[in-house]
Amino acid sequence: MWLFRWRPRGIAKHAISKDYIDSRSHLPGDDVLERIFETEDSAEYSIIHDSSLSGILSRGGGLEVQWELEIVDGCATVLNKMPLKGPSTVVLQPIVGLFALVIGINDYQHVQKLTGCVADAQDIVSYLTHHLAVPVNHITTLFNDEANRTNILSKLRSLACDTSIAKNSPILIYYAGHGAKAMAPKEWVISGKENQIEMILPWDFNPQTSSVDNEQGIPDITLRSILDDLAEKKGNNITVILDSCHSASSTRTYDADSDEVTSRGLELPQSYTIKPSIDATSLPRSRLEQISPLFESTGAASHVLLAACSRDETAKEQNGRGRFTSALTSYLRHPKTRIDSVTYDEVVRGLDIHGQTPHSEGFHSRRYLFNGMVKSSRCILHPIVKNQHGQYVMGEGEAHGTMPGAEFDILPEYDPSSSTVGKFLVKESNLGAFSAVVPAGNELPPAAWALHKRGGYQLPIKFESSRVENEDMIIEQLKNACVLDSKERFVIDLDGRSPELCVTSHDGSISVQLTDQQCLNAGLRCLPSLPLQFDRVYPVLNTAHHFFWHLRRTSSGEDKLLVALEAWQLRTARIAARRTPIGDNLCQDGVIRIPINADGKSSGYFGYKIVNMSGVDLYVWMFSFNFLDLSIRLLHKPSFSSQKPDPCLRAGGVLPIGYGGSGTGPRTFNLPDGQNVDVTYLKLFLSTKYIDLSSVEATLGLSEDRADKGTDTGSSGGGWDTYCVSVIQERRE
Repeated sequence: MWLFRWRPRGIAKHAISKDYIDSRSHLPGDDVLERIFETEDSAEYSIIHDSSLSGILSRGGGLEVQWELEIVDGCATVLNKMPLKGPSTVVLQPIVGLFALVIGINDYQHVQKLTGCVADAQDIVSYLTHHLAVPVNHITTLFNDEANRTNILSKLRSLACDTSIAKNSPILIYYAGHGAKAMAPKEWVISGKENQIEMILPWDFNPQTSSVDNEQGIPDITLRSILDDLAEKKGNNITVILDSCHSASSTRTYDADSDEVTSRGLELPQSYTIKPSIDATSLPRSRLEQISPLFESTGAASHVLLAACSRDETAKEQNGRGRFTSALTSYLRHPKTRIDSVTYDEVVRGLDIHGQTPHSEGFHSRRYLFNGMVKSSRCILHPIVKNQHGQYVMGEGEAHGTMPGAEFDILPEYDPSSSTVGKFLVKESNLGAFSAVVPAGNELPPAAWALHKRGGYQLPIKFESSRVENEDMIIEQLKNACVLDSKERFVIDLDGRSPELCVTSHDGSISVQLTDQQCLNAGLRCLPSLPLQFDRVYPVLNTAHHFFWHLRRTSSGEDKLLVALEAWQLRTARIAARRTPIGDNLCQDGVIRIPINADGKSSGYFGYKIVNMSGVDLYVWMFSFNFLDLSIRLLHKPSFSSQKPDPCLRAGGVLPIGYGGSGTGPRTFNLPDGQNVDVTYLKLFLSTKYIDLSSVEATLGLSEDRADKGTDTGSSGGGWDTYCVSVIQERRE
């Protein structure tokens, strides 16, 4: 934690910790800026602050003045001052140890020159040094002819072996320049319908087919390999920002709206071919192995990508600046943008760029910017907007988990603690796939938000008496808590309905028995025993509610989205792009059987392939539901955009998970000691429109109390569906 205090010269210091550095910078007159901070590393210090750092200077007589400061390498420059009343201490959270590689190319050697890329790259550097106080020696820049192919690859690879970069330090890779697509050489097999390779173009790129390595582009698969290696050695707190046309797989067109608007992309000649052996030393030995593009919407696990535009748009520059980077740095510098509490998805949502739809892609796009922490999704507010028919509509529908009987409070602010201005009940008649209509009669403010309060899915539980007094007392406490649950998440009066769980006591402990047929068939009959304590058992029931709510829910629509899920053992290889399917499809009749060795581990790696037979483009979320600990793990997610994100599974296409350069790691399986069987469900949530299901994941399982969760999205219309198979692990004798 870093404390900034402004005081007149001569006033006694505030008390500080024993581990500190006191650095002073003179302000106008006799005033002194005193910087006080604590750190675990006494060898290196950085100042991290908002774009317009405001401190309070207390003068004699009690007059308080606000100073707007810009801090570069620890030196403060006063930008403005004004009288202000407020506290005398500002507490800020630092981002420690950020390293960056920043590339901008205007003056290409062989292709059309650009005008704004170097200025964009310099603006990124300015933001890092002036507003995040990243030391200059943490930033490597390559501008124009410095950004030749050899230098770019060398600097990218050097990040992985830089001893000054600690594990899990934030790493930023920024590129502004041309991008292009080209057909993959016949020796390569690309997972995807278009069979195209995307490239960023270094300064010395030659648009005519060449056998010279330094005249080639840098293919996406090369970047993928470098990023995978970097993530393995330095952790996956890696941000990639690309202000070029292929950033989100866009087509190559020029914007003719204005002579001042230029596209950052090249249409290569039809005859252009990529050198088949390019970067062979850093890529799979056989290009016959399936490789999917870096910039496809694959939910990459090694990094988060902020892309300038969508698949069908062009990244543009105008008046000497790129539209995307200009909007991005303006957003990040805004006084209301807290760099320590804004996620990549929220950054993209906050950008409004004419003719461009920025995307955030990657497994960890819900992390805070340059931070490994994920934003909590426990309390989610859903926007309520007025549609063209004059109806108020909540962007939360059946696809998100909303069910008839759910009750929502209406709030006037994006604040769950604000006073309610109304309530509404979801019924079948007002519930759509992606939204719910607020019933007429609710007079709402211009901006309104919905907060789920109670109702919806109810977990059926059967409680059984043990006829042991102290044990039955705990059972009665659990029953009463379920009946009185304020969110109405449980039902114990089953009235012929089959329970998901049977709770009883046995030999001084609580037994939670499963009723799922696949579990019973496999011999998995109950959860691990729990102590005879209310406070240990009731949270498990909360977790079970979240688990079964998302596992059991399906679409009520009649039109089904046809897909197939295949499971494969993979060729063993350290690099994901080298892991390819071998043997037969392991998914037979909706069941995947994985043999487990005596040591509790499976043999080799495993991956999945989703085949789209529906005839429409799809967004895919994939989760695993594990019965041993009631955890839900995210295996794949679509990319995000504030408008229409690019679908991740095209009509007639395939989506590999865990291999083929998909960016997600392969699956391995294991059983804990004393456990001979485990049952997991793989569930796909499919939709024709983007939905945010990030709150479904519950990785802590039984160790965390999970409440009802939901997410917000767009409008009604379109369809959604689910697809589910079971995975049974059995220990071999």
